Amino acid sequence: DVNGQRFAKRLVDFEARLVQHELDHLDGIVHVDRVTGTDAKKMAPKLEKLIKRYKAGGGKEAML
Repeated sequence: DVNGQRFAKRLVDFEARLVQHELDHLDGIVHVDRVTGTDAKKMAPKLEKLIKRYKAGGGKEAML
């Protein structure tokens, strides 16, 4: 809670997905890390392009 005390709460449906999504960010996991199957195949070309464009030590700086 806001006072630093632990508590438990059962989450279901959208609320559970939302909290898991945010916890993933704390663990360094982003949405595309969890995509599989056909969706992953569709995304692969765009992701490869982004990786080449913004890879560490090369590519262009992200535009904010």
